[in-house]
Amino acid sequence: MQMALPMGQILLSITLILSILAIKIFKPPGMRRTSQEVAQVLLKYKWHFGLIFLVYVQKNFVDDLNNPIRGYTGWNFTPLIYSIEGDIVVHIQNFFLNHYLTLFFSGVYIVGYMFINYFTILFFIYMDDKELADKTALNYALVYLIATPFYLFFPVDVTSFYLSNVHSLLYDFSGGFHKFFVAVDPFDNCFPSLHIAIPVSIFILIYRSTRYRGTKDYDRYLYFLFIFTLLFIFAILYLGIHWVVDIFGGIFVALLAVYLVEKNSKDFWDWAYRLERRIRARLRCFFIRRFHGRKVDPEELMEW
Repeated sequence: MQMALPMGQILLSITLILSILAIKIFKPPGMRRTSQEVAQVLLKYKWHFGLIFLVYVQKNFVDDLNNPIRGYTGWNFTPLIYSIEGDIVVHIQNFFLNHYLTLFFSGVYIVGYMFINYFTILFFIYMDDKELADKTALNYALVYLIATPFYLFFPVDVTSFYLSNVHSLLYDFSGGFHKFFVAVDPFDNCFPSLHIAIPVSIFILIYRSTRYRGTKDYDRYLYFLFIFTLLFIFAILYLGIHWVVDIFGGIFVALLAVYLVEKNSKDFWDWAYRLERRIRARLRCFFIRRFHGRKVDPEELMEW
């Protein structure tokens, strides 16, 4: 775990730096924000950051439950997956095996995925695009929520652990990488692939929103997402991590998440903002009673 912390901090720092630089690439021409405006929009979307933090906490909690539950049930569905697709991953890796490809797709798998996760929400917050900021933040939470039962009760080992003739190209790329992944990855959360679910669901949400509004402001980012989704598909197979079936599982999760987001996003965020106003009103009531000695109905302060 000591190795995982600095490695994770390094990767997160790289991702945030790339995200800041990428805003200049993907924002519409002529779009400018002062540092004060950036600070204002970041504060405006504090609930979105809170939701993402809760997802992070939930993920760590699920990871801690993973091994105890599997140890208790003894379940392992990897043989089922293998019976469906056989040695497809073996043939893909053997055909393309190359040191430079391994280096490139390791970067795609790690940094590319982290970038899409963090940059997407930061980008729409920077743009002050409430609709897409709302939808992508909720989508992030729902994707993990939908995948959680599979990770806990449908364990599937990574291909390089189950297939002796598949090399663990990413996990064994270096000693540092190996220690990092051993600390943070249970190696049996293959199905469904979130490397597919996250970019596919984001692509669909952006495409639907922009086409409905008749804008092409985010077309460059759509092209980027499309290309990186294709790269992810190859990377997760080539690096000895996922099965082909995991890709279809990721697409299923993406479609279900998009459906739930489109159906519930407005109601969810309306509830969140009402909750914020109610909390503020109750805090004001407390301070008014505490320092002015008079009672106030919180409902009277809801619109302050």
